[in-house]
Amino acid sequence: MKLQEVVDELAQVLERSVVINDAEYRPVAASAQGDDIDRIRAESLLRRSTPDAARRYLEGLSVDDLRYPTTVDLSGFDARERLAVPIRSDDRLYGVLWLITGGLPALTESDLAAVDVAVDSALPMLFSDSVSPDDSYGRERSDGYLMRLLSDDVAVRRQAFTEALGRHALVRGPDTVIRAVLVDGQENSIALNVFGRCLDRPRDSSVRFLGLCGDCLIFVSHAHDSAVLEEKIRTESADRVFTIRSIGSAAHQHDDDDLRVVADRAVTAAKTAAVLPEFGARADYSELGSWILLQAVGGDRSLLSSFSPAAYELWERSDAVQRQTVETYLDCGGHAQVACEQLHIHRTTLYYRLENMPESVRHALDDGLARSTLHVTLKLIRLWEATGRL
Repeated sequence: MKLQEVVDELAQVLERSVVINDAEYRPVAASAQGDDIDRIRAESLLRRSTPDAARRYLEGLSVDDLRYPTTVDLSGFDARERLAVPIRSDDRLYGVLWLITGGLPALTESDLAAVDVAVDSALPMLFSDSVSPDDSYGRERSDGYLMRLLSDDVAVRRQAFTEALGRHALVRGPDTVIRAVLVDGQENSIALNVFGRCLDRPRDSSVRFLGLCGDCLIFVSHAHDSAVLEEKIRTESADRVFTIRSIGSAAHQHDDDDLRVVADRAVTAAKTAAVLPEFGARADYSELGSWILLQAVGGDRSLLSSFSPAAYELWERSDAVQRQTVETYLDCGGHAQVACEQLHIHRTTLYYRLENMPESVRHALDDGLARSTLHVTLKLIRLWEATGRL
């Protein structure tokens, strides 16, 4: 995320304009300005610096030394009241996030949580030294190592995992479970971070929010917290009017050296559950079975006829009844009675349908390997259709 995206997304959440100044009182990012703009803000944005008189006034208020969000009265400049939110690391100020508050509705607890997320996002962008955002720069809270568990840097995330084990925050093995919550791709990332953070409170909770991975919110918890966590996720998302497409999970394995690979498995489970109805929008990676194999298949539709001419012909005919009949029959291992129960048809109807299948399909059903390939390719076609590859 870029600094401009931070202010734009925060402005969208707060429904008011946002400006971030650097430590020299120069605007470095500003959202679109609405009716709340006043003379000082307009002049600051046009000149790319705070007017001298206003700057001297702010310096006199020791804005550079702010540790917490503070209300600033600017009525002496015929300007509206502001909330100044410091963006700092220990003793060094890197910038200030400014919100006009005068004459506007009071900021809610949820609004302030969004501001906190924006400040956390903006700090590494304003950090002038060549330090990775994954490195500690003093502002990190005592459990900040948890935020590095999904770092792109292998060494950083493995060090964080080792620290988490040493602090007994996590345990190695299947009692540690990652959950990936797949949301609508249009959701605001700052709002999603606020949503994620609200679920790992109070601080003694075993459920922790680790951040975003694409369109997924990533949580880590103990295995026995599964039902409680998922209920909290769905309840909180409903309250915040978020659309949850699916939830995927994956357990840590004793030979996994960090949590990133586990998170990747959980994301795979969530994305699979989102497109395949039989999972009911909820899947664990261990339940995916052959779907994992199918997701690894490359190529395009031109290969389908090579994989299985019978499956290709069924797909090309676009006869939903024939496809469902064959796939269900194969899912049931060729047991006619079970297939009839699932299809809600009589055995005579099933045999009639099978006898009137295309010749390539009838031949495949009579040949062991061709039968298996037909089954797998029908699943592959369904997966590709669901994910937009067909």
